[in-house]
Amino acid sequence: MKKLAMYQRKETTLLNFKQTLRELINDSSTHFSNIIDEIVELKPREILIFSNKLTQLFPTMSILNSSEIVRRIIDNNELNIAYIPIISESKRTSSSLKTYTGIFEPFKELPLLEGELELSNNVSNIFETTEILNLKASKQSINLDKTDFIHIASHGFPVSSYTDPIFSTISGPNSNLSFSFLEIQREFYAYNYQVVFLSMCDSSNYTNRNYFKNYNTNENISFPSLFLLNAKSIVISINWPILDIIPFVFTYYLFEELNINNNIERAFNKAIVSLCNMNKLELIHILGFISDNKLREKKIHMFKNMSDDCLPFKDPYIYGAFTLNKLL
Repeated sequence: MKKLAMYQRKETTLLNFKQTLRELINDSSTHFSNIIDEIVELKPREILIFSNKLTQLFPTMSILNSSEIVRRIIDNNELNIAYIPIISESKRTSSSLKTYTGIFEPFKELPLLEGELELSNNVSNIFETTEILNLKASKQSINLDKTDFIHIASHGFPVSSYTDPIFSTISGPNSNLSFSFLEIQREFYAYNYQVVFLSMCDSSNYTNRNYFKNYNTNENISFPSLFLLNAKSIVISINWPILDIIPFVFTYYLFEELNINNNIERAFNKAIVSLCNMNKLELIHILGFISDNKLREKKIHMFKNMSDDCLPFKDPYIYGAFTLNKLL
């Protein structure tokens, strides 16, 4: 897992990271075979993964989703997988998602951020009201008091890179506009949102220390755990640095699944399976939702030479990048 952390710190290449991740999953799969056998036999409706300081970056969900058996069970609506970052009782109710607020900060190197949020209108049909806000133009006017689904798309930065998480912001040194640790801790617990999607690199990252000491508890400090403080929500986060095309495609499938069944846990898990099963033609169809003509053609051209039945996103670097966080 040290090599995985090196990629997070940009100390190794994407190619090396993907190879290390595949090797780790292959080496671990034999140890998980008994667990998968039990899943088949016992038919649990849910698998909860309790994260702690010893398992940070260990790709448990990637290992499970690398199994065709597990993916088939999820696709049949028979299993959900989630992480528990803090041990606390949830007060969440399974009411429908009706209001959506998407927040992005434009970066030249991440041209798909706004388009990802626009899928809330172009693909989703569940939201009665949608609002998309540019952080550079409207941070002071953002009101999240009555929104069900908060979707933040921006640069990310590992919270563990700070000497104390209290100094951190979601985007770190990449932005001076992004939401800060203190701001989220002070204000967001009072909101009634049901879902937060932190669509940015390293948003799953957590730490087990502050400036003065390391904590002995297994519970961790992270942006997902902060957003869970309202005790009514689920938080989707991203585990490591990824290309912006990946959350764009994932968001398409997430909204498509929410159209079928307005259940975020089921939609999340089935969206992961869809990433694995997606062929080139499906991918090109999804990229057709990019509104900018030049950008759309550029992204489609990336996959031009692949065969039509190729599965371009069936890679643990991609389908293992997303985590669903919740309370008990």
